[in-house]
Amino acid sequence: MIPANLTSDQKAQYAYIYHHEGETGAINFLSGSLTESQGEKLLTAQYTYRDNAGVQRVNQERVNYWLGQAKNNGAEAYRMFLWDYTNTHIQPSRFR
Repeated sequence: MIPANLTSDQKAQYAYIYHHEGETGAINFLSGSLTESQGEKLLTAQYTYRDNAGVQRVNQERVNYWLGQAKNNGAEAYRMFLWDYTNTHIQPSRFR
């Protein structure tokens, strides 16, 4: 699942994907076998939180943003979200 020609930083990003998704989830994510409904469910979970009163809420604006970027394809929206997060936050070069 991990391409052979990656840089050290890219390998760290793939390792994060495995950490975040678990082995089966990472395989589904990286192989492209994630279904649209699975992707939308995973994306929604990333934006689910509890407010000050303890009520579970979803930041639907952010979910809709990613779905819009992916032409309403839940799997593609989740892939775009997670790669964006990974590329933005998993940067080992900051620690050298």
